[in-house]
Amino acid sequence: MSITLTDIPGILVGHSTRKGTGCTAVLCPEGLVPGVAVPGLAPGSRELEMMRSQNAVPEIHGICLTGGSSFGLAAASGIARYLSQNGYGLKTPGVPLPIVPAAVIFDLLTNEQPGVLPDENMGFEAAQAANTDPVLSGRFGAGTGAACGHLSAQLHPTGLGSAGIQYKEAQVAALIVNNALGNIYHPLTGQFLSGALDENGQPLSQEATMEALYRGALGYNQNTMLALVATNAKLNKGAANRIAGMAYAGISRAVRPSNLMFDGDVVFMLGQKKGPAVNQNLLGHMAAQAVSMAIVNSVSTP
Repeated sequence: MSITLTDIPGILVGHSTRKGTGCTAVLCPEGLVPGVAVPGLAPGSRELEMMRSQNAVPEIHGICLTGGSSFGLAAASGIARYLSQNGYGLKTPGVPLPIVPAAVIFDLLTNEQPGVLPDENMGFEAAQAANTDPVLSGRFGAGTGAACGHLSAQLHPTGLGSAGIQYKEAQVAALIVNNALGNIYHPLTGQFLSGALDENGQPLSQEATMEALYRGALGYNQNTMLALVATNAKLNKGAANRIAGMAYAGISRAVRPSNLMFDGDVVFMLGQKKGPAVNQNLLGHMAAQAVSMAIVNSVSTP
C-alpha cells in the first residue's frame, strides 16, 4: 500500500515558494519522538543536537526544510512562531516553546531573485499552509531551486519527492529534497533517471565521474540530500536515531556518487509516543526503501 508523509499520525506539511527558492514546514504540533543522522560532512542546520538520544528534550514540534543555504535557517523561526502562537510547544512558565530543527540546501545559484531568501515570514507562511493533504512531488517549497548533475556544466532540475510504504500495521513515509551532485538511478532496476551527461548526451561514465573527483572540481554548493522519514510505530529517541541512520541507505542506493566532502546530507526521523510496536529492522528497511523511492519521485515529476 502506497502512502505519503501526511498519512502518518500527527503530521501536517506546507510549503512557501518563490522564484528559485522556498521552504517546507513539516508540523507535528502535539510532539513526536525525534531522531537524526548527519552523514553529510558540510551540513547547514539548526537544533539537531536536541534530537540526539542522549539529550533531554523528549519531543519536537516541527521540522524546517529550506533553500537559501545558511540564510534559509531563519525560516525555522517563523515555523516556531506559528506553532507558539497556536499554543504548541514545550510548556514553559512563559509561552509555549516549540522545538523546530532545520536543514538547508545550497540553491543560491539557481535563485531567480537573489535578494529573496527563505526567512521568518516564509517559514510562517509555510506553517500556515500546512495540512494533511497527500504530499505531492515537484518543484515547490524547499525543492524549488534543487538540481542534480553538478558534475556536468548543465544542471538538471529536481525538487521534492515523497513516497511511503505500509506493511501490515507498520507505516513508514519519506520526504526528500534532492540537490544531488551526481546522477540519480532507480534503486531497483539501476535505470539512469537524471544527472550529469557527457558531450554525447549520455550519462556520465564511471571513468568520467572518477576523473572529476580526481580533479577536485567540486565546491560548497554540491550534493545535499535532505530526508525526513516518519512512522506510525512507537519509538524512543534511541530507536529513532538508529532508524535515521538505517534510512540513509536509501540515498546511497539511488545517488551516485554520494556521501562526499561537501555534502550537507541530513536524515530526520519521527516516531510516535504511542503506537504499534514494530521490529526496528523492519522499520529501518522500510525507511531506506521509502527514501530511495522518494528520490525517484523527485525527478519523475515536472
